[in-house]
Amino acid sequence: SVGAGPGICSPNRTHLLSNGSFEQPSIVNAFTANSWAVYGGGNSPGNFPSQPSIPGWIAQSPYQVELQRNTLFNSPSASGVQHAEIDAVGEIFLRQGVQTQADAVYEIRFAYASRPGIGAQQMGVFVNGNRVGTASTAGTAHGSGLSWNCYSFTFVGNGGQMIVGFGSLMLAAHRGLFS
Repeated sequence: SVGAGPGICSPNRTHLLSNGSFEQPSIVNAFTANSWAVYGGGNSPGNFPSQPSIPGWIAQSPYQVELQRNTLFNSPSASGVQHAEIDAVGEIFLRQGVQTQADAVYEIRFAYASRPGIGAQQMGVFVNGNRVGTASTAGTAHGSGLSWNCYSFTFVGNGGQMIVGFGSLMLAAHRGLFS
């Protein structure tokens, strides 16, 4: 899972990313008692209906992104009440464009957790298609809840729009990376 909004990893600062803690849209899915839903177009597994996109984000994959409420896994989100599962049904790359100033140093700070019971997992952090960092965990036991870790990576602005993204580096049995 990934969360890049205000919270445990983000002190009071200006936030580069829009909707970084994935609070929008609010999860509505009667089938899951509003605890999770798949968003962003693309293919969806089973009986999951297509949902709207996630404001501020573009999912670059044939699959949808799963948003989860902090009640799933009996664990709070790192920030707010929702977070995104980047590798819910297959490899996902979630990105957004940000305006930068030439030669300014930018920090990408976020919380990351692996899905309990899946094992080791990795997620890449990308800027303009280049990996600037990797978040990884050894995994946690099934039923243990989410264990959030803070990560921080920097990049230098080019004076124009740059694409910042998060993407799965390892398929974890098609389940897994929380932000």
